[in-house]
Amino acid sequence: MNVMNIFAKILKPLLLTSLIIVPFCALSQSYNTSSKKAINSFQKAKLDFLNENYVDALSNVNKALKFDENFLDAYLLMAEIYLDSNDDSLALESYEKLFEIDSLAFPKSAISLSKLYDKYLQFDKSIALLEWFLKLNNQNETIKNIAEEQLQLSYFRKSL
Repeated sequence: MNVMNIFAKILKPLLLTSLIIVPFCALSQSYNTSSKKAINSFQKAKLDFLNENYVDALSNVNKALKFDENFLDAYLLMAEIYLDSNDDSLALESYEKLFEIDSLAFPKSAISLSKLYDKYLQFDKSIALLEWFLKLNNQNETIKNIAEEQLQLSYFRKSL
């Protein structure tokens, strides 16, 4: 028996095992919905987003939201898609909807939303959001530092 046959006999079971385990792990990922149809559409949207296929990503994220209109992960992904597509006004709407449903689900998103508020000269909203974020416990120090810098920038830009 040559080395390639031995190698194939070892790798084949490992490969088959990984093909069984990886999809199972993906399904067990925790999302803010119990709708399997919403999760399926959301996972397709994530793949489309990673492949920079924003049209299909938006289509799939909208399908996910049809199955669960309060699917927070979908609103977050939608906001990110719009940001990458340079559609800041729709990104802002998506972040606002996310925070309207549950502000504590993805609190770090407050930084992205505050930057959009600054861009549209809504400094009071930016400042209030960042001050709220900085009062939260259990936030990463690096993220808190970024929020503090953004807060200082918002105060400065407001003063101009």
